Amino acid sequence: MTGGTAIDYAAVFALMPTPLLLLAPDLRIVEVNRAYLEATRRTRDELIGRNVFEAFPPNPADPASRGDEVMRASVERVLATGERDTVAVQRYDIPVSGSPGLFEEFWSSVINTPVRGPDGEIAWILHRLKDVTAIVRSSRLRCERERGNDRQDEAVAVELYAGALEVQRLNEQLHEAREDLRAALASRSVIAQAVGILMGRQRCAAGVAFAILSRASQNRNLKLHDLAVEIVTAVGGHPPDPGPFESLA
Repeated sequence: MTGGTAIDYAAVFALMPTPLLLLAPDLRIVEVNRAYLEATRRTRDELIGRNVFEAFPPNPADPASRGDEVMRASVERVLATGERDTVAVQRYDIPVSGSPGLFEEFWSSVINTPVRGPDGEIAWILHRLKDVTAIVRSSRLRCERERGNDRQDEAVAVELYAGALEVQRLNEQLHEAREDLRAALASRSVIAQAVGILMGRQRCAAGVAFAILSRASQNRNLKLHDLAVEIVTAVGGHPPDPGPFESLA
């Protein structure tokens, strides 16, 4: 409530100047705002209720394009991790409304954000689009004028596309590195819990408890982390507390 007046969030969404699309977890398009329709030259009837990749299929005339693959991977990461995911500039041509089989060149960057319901589960994915097609075309024209090279427009497109792919590759590497760090820190958290249990039972210092844990790990031919999980589960009656690092963002 603001000043006694309820906020009409549907109206706010509809009038946002940023192109926005709302997806269900099964990738159905459940809502879209005016700015998105204008950016993609589509109508609500063409989009609402359809799977997003059916509404925006890959351009068959450009089989080398990875736009749909990159976008699908981004949405899958959001559903798997519950975290926002950014897609670097990609070429993902869009169908021309009313002209079946005809596509127009379209470059964009995207941010996919999970929206959780009252139960804490992902209820929607907010898909924010930034159309950069005009920027790409402007760069081509500028290079043509400056260098007078008939093939410069193709070279600029290739360079921009290669740069976008590199940024996307780095984003994916960062995501993988963060997952590795998350797992490593979670493992340390479990081991610390097991060491604490041994300190209490053996009435010894942390170093001695860790040595006992390490020796038992070697004798049983078990990884240190797996043995720590076994100890904490046996004492607590349930799997170990993942600790604060499991929610590392």
